[in-house]
Amino acid sequence: MKTVFINLTPKKRNSMSGYLLRTTELFTKGECVTINYRGGADDKKILSELENAQNLVFVTPLYVDGLPSHVLELLQRLENLVPKELNVYTLCNCGFYEGEQCELALNMFKIWCKHSGTNFCGGLGLGAGEMHRVLRWNIPISAISAVLGGLSLAFHFHTLGISLLWNAFGFIFFWFIFSLNMFLSARKIAKSITKSKNHGLCYSTVSFCPSWLFTFLASGYWILRAFFFHGIPFWKIFKRYNLK
Repeated sequence: MKTVFINLTPKKRNSMSGYLLRTTELFTKGECVTINYRGGADDKKILSELENAQNLVFVTPLYVDGLPSHVLELLQRLENLVPKELNVYTLCNCGFYEGEQCELALNMFKIWCKHSGTNFCGGLGLGAGEMHRVLRWNIPISAISAVLGGLSLAFHFHTLGISLLWNAFGFIFFWFIFSLNMFLSARKIAKSITKSKNHGLCYSTVSFCPSWLFTFLASGYWILRAFFFHGIPFWKIFKRYNLK
């Protein structure tokens, strides 16, 4: 069983699409091939890998409630060239809290499968994508904190060492708790991919985090990001502009 994953994010690194792809690939049995799409030059590589593949998995971010323009162009070029017996799955992530925001994008792939003659086997719409992407940095932070904590204990700085080890546990705990839904959803669709069965459309978001808490955390994150990365103070974010 061979599965070809195509990462359709325009970002070269640290993308949520890449994170979701690797998580799903981890649970997918059989031969897995990942192609990071960078333009029309990759078309031949995609078609070559699809010649002896059973499953094709598109992984894409949501742009303006639909698919990015470069994804639409790729689908148009591949429509009459892909093998007809392919089973097609889609993983779509968005920054909104509700994974259902990806429904239109997932249905666009469904229509493409109808035109291309391939088998649309469902997909996953994942909400709170940016939050999931940021949370993964808890892993290296916790590792560094654990190492420093161990060194502190070795040099008899017990209070500092215990504090650092507790911080390491906290980072891992919040990463796991908030990301649990993503892992369970990725594992579920990976099982369908492995068996080449219809998964249907399903939606997920960050776990154990109500929408009001997500809104609060996301607002704080974007305010800090606007200031430290773009030099925009928070009062300008809420300023009303006359666009006439």
